[in-house]
Amino acid sequence: MSDANDNVGDNDANGSTTGFGTVDWSSLVIEENDDAGFNVPVAEDHLFAFLGMRDEDERPMDTTADGTSAHGTNIDVTGNTNYEDVDTEGAAIPVDDHVSDEENIDYDLDNPTMEEGSTFPSMEVFRVALKQYAIMGEFDIGTLRSEPGRFEGICKAEGCKWKIKAKKVQHEGAIMVTNVGPDHYCLTSSRKPSSMASQSWIADRALPILRKKPETSAAELQEKLEEDFGITLKYWTVWKARERAMINLYGTWEESFQSLYSFKAEIELRSPGSVVEIDTKSVDGEVHFNRFFVALKPCIDGFLSGCRPYISIDSTHLNGKWNGQLAVATALDGHNWMFPIAFGFFDVETTENWTWFMSQLKRAIGDPPLLAVCTDACKGLENAVKVVFPNAEKRECIKHLMQNLVKKFCGKVYSRMWPVARAYEREIFDHHMSKIFAASIKVAPYLLEYHNLLWMRCGFNPDIKCDSITNNLAETFNSWIRDIKDLPIAQLADKLREKIMVLFMKRRAMGARLQGKILPAIIQELNVRSRGLSHLKTRASSEMAAHREAMSACIGCISCTKY
Repeated sequence: MSDANDNVGDNDANGSTTGFGTVDWSSLVIEENDDAGFNVPVAEDHLFAFLGMRDEDERPMDTTADGTSAHGTNIDVTGNTNYEDVDTEGAAIPVDDHVSDEENIDYDLDNPTMEEGSTFPSMEVFRVALKQYAIMGEFDIGTLRSEPGRFEGICKAEGCKWKIKAKKVQHEGAIMVTNVGPDHYCLTSSRKPSSMASQSWIADRALPILRKKPETSAAELQEKLEEDFGITLKYWTVWKARERAMINLYGTWEESFQSLYSFKAEIELRSPGSVVEIDTKSVDGEVHFNRFFVALKPCIDGFLSGCRPYISIDSTHLNGKWNGQLAVATALDGHNWMFPIAFGFFDVETTENWTWFMSQLKRAIGDPPLLAVCTDACKGLENAVKVVFPNAEKRECIKHLMQNLVKKFCGKVYSRMWPVARAYEREIFDHHMSKIFAASIKVAPYLLEYHNLLWMRCGFNPDIKCDSITNNLAETFNSWIRDIKDLPIAQLADKLREKIMVLFMKRRAMGARLQGKILPAIIQELNVRSRGLSHLKTRASSEMAAHREAMSACIGCISCTKY
């Protein structure tokens, strides 16, 4: 995609002007999809950058031309607030919390010093610091003596004479190093798994990483720690340490399920109109989690007000200790971008679970008079859609259909199923299907029994304004959240809420910069599709309609369409 022109100026024929500058829409490029032969809609991140926008964490503090903030406070070039006009006399009354006879023990756990006289507040802190010291020094420590008030250790390397002694200082409780040395002359231990990098040590180092990016995998964590500390770690040690760190951050999985009630209460308080439902079941007299559903109010309103009446339903396996399913309902917005409507959790894909999920979805969006629901080859989901949305147009993903079809039938002729699905005209559909039926008389009964939903464009209701023949919309959502699927259940729900919030913020910011009635990306796509049509001519049939017919040289060509 080309870069946007950021020159400030008046609005012209090819661009729209905002407070940030002129956007040249003619430089927006629509890429072509070689596989399907159709143009791919502009990616959201590309359009975000095209408009000259940045994420919130990359954006500097907003200031006006005269150097004041949006709130009117003076700001200098260093970003410091200017309070020259504010009378602060008598406002500063400092409070000192210092205790004169308090013992002050200075130590650095990230880069500790081990020399005679080094002091640590407790034996536990000393051990942690000693492990860090050994890792930084690339050697392993063996224990000769370990007591609550005394420690003696040596270097494990053969022939190395380094040793360390520490003991508790009387009447103080602190641990002081009394003897250390001589210097190391042994071979580095960085090329083999270090016994000093225990699960607790790794968990402590992983905490700040996971707190900032909880989706960090064990493999990514292992790579980062090995690079930062110059050591070799075992994968399973890192994996177990990561689990320990996640418990420190989010609590246990049992606690996470209980936290769903707090999540529900907070969402209903902060976003009235949202649908949040928790379903439980009784097992041996105990209450257990069963199912969970969330449809945020902005998602509900956005779908009903600005999306096509088309919903894609699918689920994906979770990767955490609870190996349940994350179910999702998504739609298409005006840019052909994925628009999340609702998500939920249940243990397995059954008709009962899908019926419950679809019933909650109906609570959220109602029963629109015009609606299409696309599913994969899951029979439980298909049955649930028929029960909950009996009047909706029921579609099926052609990709899943083909995966099942090739298991039953073999031959090149069955590749005609793709043009069959993409055909807008019934004549083209019948032409290809006749070839397929001629190859095997078993195909028609198979499709009628196992794949009797709509999977061909010639059968779609044109009022839906969506001709997708796959369930890739739901797959896009699954790809969007693949890095967070191992989070505890309550944290996963909140992370999804956060991702949806950030997504809507970016789209709202982009929408504020767009002008006109038609989205620029759609205009560009129409311009691209208008090329290569010189063999057609258009005649006016009324003030509101037109008739397109093939030129005489092309009459009879099966690819030409008359309207």
